Amino acid sequence: MVFEHQLLNDRPALLKTITTWPREVYDLDSLMSSIQSESRASKDDPLLLECIGELYLVNRQPGKALPYFLRLRRPHVFDLIREHNLFTAVQDQALLLVEFDQERKGKMDKEDVESEKGRHGAAIQLLVDHTHSIPVSPCTALFDVLTL
Repeated sequence: MVFEHQLLNDRPALLKTITTWPREVYDLDSLMSSIQSESRASKDDPLLLECIGELYLVNRQPGKALPYFLRLRRPHVFDLIREHNLFTAVQDQALLLVEFDQERKGKMDKEDVESEKGRHGAAIQLLVDHTHSIPVSPCTALFDVLTL
């Protein structure tokens, strides 16, 4: 009942409740279903997309959470990929990852950009560091785009 009320009336509170309440006190499947239905009805409300991503994390499915956090352009997505070894999950989204990183760098202060590891940013560094986990074809396509 609490989740249903928050879903309809207070979505920021819903997100906070998902991230703070123990998973054992609610039915994850029915909550996920309700949020996904509401998300479709509300034309993919970013708060609901974040709730879905967080629910996948709570359910120990970081690979399913990744597309939501990439779509929402969450900065912790690079840490999520490394922490959960999601390199094969991101192989089809390498270009999206690089575009996001470029947008992120564009919004950073000059000092923060200079302090970033590597000249190319977090996405390129991540892809280069883990070339053994990503097949050649996505990397080749990405290289072709970057050299244009």
